[in-house]
Amino acid sequence: MDSDDREPEPSKIRNNPNNWPCFRICVGAVDGSHVYAHVERDPSRWRNRKGYLSRNVLAVVCYTYVLPRYKGSCHDGRVLVAGYQRGFTAAEGRYYLVDAEYPLAPRTLTPYRGVRYHLREQVAYGQPPESAKELFNLCDSQLRNVVERSVEAFKGRIQVFDTEPEFSLEVQSDLVLVCTALRNVMDRLQGKETLTGKDMMAMEDETNDFGAIKVKEEAERASDALKQSKMFEMRDTMAEEM
Repeated sequence: MDSDDREPEPSKIRNNPNNWPCFRICVGAVDGSHVYAHVERDPSRWRNRKGYLSRNVLAVVCYTYVLPRYKGSCHDGRVLVAGYQRGFTAAEGRYYLVDAEYPLAPRTLTPYRGVRYHLREQVAYGQPPESAKELFNLCDSQLRNVVERSVEAFKGRIQVFDTEPEFSLEVQSDLVLVCTALRNVMDRLQGKETLTGKDMMAMEDETNDFGAIKVKEEAERASDALKQSKMFEMRDTMAEEM
């Protein structure tokens, strides 16, 4: 790919021959993570699948985008769509790695469904991937675990996320934004790779108005269909190249 001014790939991709050049246009990883929420009104809408009250936080590592204001009952894919409608995107021709809970789409690349994914244990015991798709899923999981480790380490270092914080919903969201900003500052001071493009933190109201989002999403669906088919082709090509 010709050089340009788009956001560069993370160093973990650029400097690792197992990841380069197959993931050469990947610019990061996306995941949804639940943090405890304190809710006084209508708590059922904030209850997640594990049974506790939470907010579903969309995090793009290394924290280039954070959307912290959606209820724990919201599906990860819906929160990602909300992020798209509020300015989050990848540069043309780039994508983020996401898990199988998200759709394979023009800006997101998923592992193969129905194919073994967490293969490190099998490899360690002499059972390497048996197909191109399994090898792709192995490489994908090795790259994607950076977002899972980063989010868990982030929550583990900040005690306010260990229990339901007794603040207003607005303050609880602001705490997530402030703490992620501080995390980026600390990493920069330590010389770690953090933000490479525009710093983005998303702050939304508590209405979760997915109705308007759905209308916009359906209007874009036709134009995205062709791009989605190209993502399927690109993933197959990457798997074969590996």
